[in-house]
Amino acid sequence: MKVLLFLLSPLLAAVSGAEVKKIECFADLDGDKDDPNNIYTCRSPETCCQEKGLPSCCTEKAADAAALDQAKLWGMVILLILVVGALMWYCRHDGNCSKCCSCCKRKNSRL
Repeated sequence: MKVLLFLLSPLLAAVSGAEVKKIECFADLDGDKDDPNNIYTCRSPETCCQEKGLPSCCTEKAADAAALDQAKLWGMVILLILVVGALMWYCRHDGNCSKCCSCCKRKNSRL
């Protein structure tokens, strides 16, 4: 959804009459500044940058979105560790839980 809004925002700005401030950027900083193949534009809140060796427009991620991403990541890591630990415990105790709790003892067994 965000990508769709990002792609449609120039169209929406043109329809609403709002002027979008653009920044002129250079793909190759050492290259010719007059070469049209070396020039690209970014919108005003964005900055010129290079990502994986390609020219790009970058913005800073909002703090709440970054914190949520980190919480999701570490939550999944902790959940994975707990699931693997529970699986290991279940496989190692061989299903005989009569020693660990009284609820598993049979009424007719001699323990």
